[in-house]
Amino acid sequence: MIEERAFNEIYSDVMIVRETHTILVWTPEEIATDILIVTKQITIDLEKYLNTGMTAPAKRVRLDSKILETLGKSFRVLSVKSH
Repeated sequence: MIEERAFNEIYSDVMIVRETHTILVWTPEEIATDILIVTKQITIDLEKYLNTGMTAPAKRVRLDSKILETLGKSFRVLSVKSH
């Protein structure tokens, strides 16, 4: 199993990729692990939003979904290429 990284580390790495318009050079397995971590974070923020009704968790969900979108695109491309 691939070691899980901290959400903040994933976030900063993906934001650099988005800003520089480069591609991820991680393995599909690493990206899949990162996707799991981001989805856990989205779940936490959605629960906070539902429990508190505050807008801050909703804004974080939107930012997290952008990270998930980038990871998902890269996963789709790399997982097909690796097989």
